Amino acid sequence: MSPSGMTADLLRQEIDLNALVDALGERAPQLRSTIESRVSSAISARTTSELLTLTVTEGGHTRTVSPSPTPDYAKSLFHYVKGTGGAAISCRIEDVVEAAVVAATTEFYQSEETMSALAEVLGRQLVENTAIHHILEEEFRDLAAHVQREVKDSITLSTHTTVGEQAADMALASATHAMHTTLGATVAALLAKALALPMVKVAVAKAVGAVLASAAFQKVLIILLKKIGVALVLKMLLVKLFGAGAGALVGFIVIPLIVAFLVYEWNTFPQKIAAKMSGQVAGKLVDQSADLNRQVAASFVAAALDEVLGKLHDDLLSPAN
Repeated sequence: MSPSGMTADLLRQEIDLNALVDALGERAPQLRSTIESRVSSAISARTTSELLTLTVTEGGHTRTVSPSPTPDYAKSLFHYVKGTGGAAISCRIEDVVEAAVVAATTEFYQSEETMSALAEVLGRQLVENTAIHHILEEEFRDLAAHVQREVKDSITLSTHTTVGEQAADMALASATHAMHTTLGATVAALLAKALALPMVKVAVAKAVGAVLASAAFQKVLIILLKKIGVALVLKMLLVKLFGAGAGALVGFIVIPLIVAFLVYEWNTFPQKIAAKMSGQVAGKLVDQSADLNRQVAASFVAAALDEVLGKLHDDLLSPAN
């Protein structure tokens, strides 16, 4: 007999999801550190040529513009940081950072530390919430009756009626014993066993993947990375050369100086941009992580409760010791 979907739904309604979301929020410094480290390493491992390759889409055609200290590339880079020129321009550094963020976020939510933090909060609620105990007691009673019927029915056609009745009584005794055991302690122990199973981690990984793959999150991420990337490149290329008034400069003045800047900064650009961009990206994403935390917490609760109910069913369907 599979766990009751209605029981699982009732249990989920009793769980204070905000408490799990808060537990994830308390680990924000670890999330920030993981993202910052991944982003910094990813950028530092690339060359200036890899990071500053541009993809220009205009008039239905897309072309790749490789970095070089030439007027043609400098012009495209100028339009990228200024958002001018009429073409849609993206920079490879955005892709590098996006991949690093996805890897860092998945690593964080799948970590033993994060799983343990969620398990502690959920386990405490299962042990302390009397409404949850009542729901589980009903599940025990239904199972006990089911076991009694199943065993008796399976042996009714046999001449060994007495044996059938004894087997049914044993099954009912097993269920009754479990029902009268301290329920909170029993559930907590079963939860600990369920959380050790790989399928709970798989469920969390799927939740993270679903959020990261969602159009809403991708849009936020892309806008964020472009905004931070453009601002930093603008600051490094233009403001450093011309001060706060660089935004008002026009291309024919700036482009030759961008060429000179690229020659000068070519070898050190990855390390400089990594130091600046990793911290800003990590900070912004942690500030906007509430939705991701909630979806991960909900997935964790659903998977864990399914495992607990499954274990309860398995234990009750086994003969009493």
